[in-house]
Amino acid sequence: MDTDFLRSLVLVAEKGSIAEAARIDHMTPAAVGQRIAALERQMGCVLLDRMGHRAKPTQACLNLLPRARQILEDVSLLASDLDDQGLSGQLNFGVISTAMSGYLPKVMRDLRQQAPDIHLTISPGTSRALYEDVQTRDIDVALLVEPPFALSKALQFFPIALEPLCHISPEPLKDASEKTIARSIMSSSYICYDRQSWGGRIAAQYLNDFGLMPDILCDLDGPDSILHMVREGMGTSLLPLWPGVMLDTSDFHVTIIRNVRYARPVGLLSTRVGEKTPMINLLQQSLMPAPKLR
Repeated sequence: MDTDFLRSLVLVAEKGSIAEAARIDHMTPAAVGQRIAALERQMGCVLLDRMGHRAKPTQACLNLLPRARQILEDVSLLASDLDDQGLSGQLNFGVISTAMSGYLPKVMRDLRQQAPDIHLTISPGTSRALYEDVQTRDIDVALLVEPPFALSKALQFFPIALEPLCHISPEPLKDASEKTIARSIMSSSYICYDRQSWGGRIAAQYLNDFGLMPDILCDLDGPDSILHMVREGMGTSLLPLWPGVMLDTSDFHVTIIRNVRYARPVGLLSTRVGEKTPMINLLQQSLMPAPKLR
């Protein structure tokens, strides 16, 4: 039995869609469908109930999934069985969008130099989605905004950085006072970092604390996309100062809010114990020392 076929089955069962599983695996839906059909012939049973664009696992499939996941996990760890240091094999790494440019390049360089036998698989996503993926062990570790609630005993969060909140605008402010920032926010369209997202809650708290009710152009859970909109002169915003922001400030201006109350805590979320702990520890080392507020 081809383990790639099992992976496709697990993905479809988890995502509820052949098309979504195909997108994640960089395949066509038809190819994924053929893999599922081959498994159904081998098993002698129907594994998916297909309903339009959705695919629901049958009871037979649900019975198989725990062992299928374990087989895929065991296969990913085969290389590490020959490595006393545990620095080989596949590491599934979830990353929020701002970390793709801000933190990921250094991590990839370091792992390439220090542990070339680690095969890094990058999964982009929101902090909330990545948290759920770590919980269900769909990914091994995630770089995300610190969850705004107590973690279960099975999970651990390792802080990496405090990213200060910033006022981002097309034009420079005359000073960095709270009154000047408030005046800018209230006198132009405001592009809102989604208040339901973990990072956006911090920006929303700033608005609430200063009694600001701006003219909101839109809500968006994507700081990098919001930054692009500010560059286009569409409004102002409050965003965390992630490492990639300051690479090119030729067409927007940053005013740092130095109160740590509004800083966005970013770090690594993983399970407390596991066979991939040595790889996750190396990942932590690559991300340190943490940037500090000045």
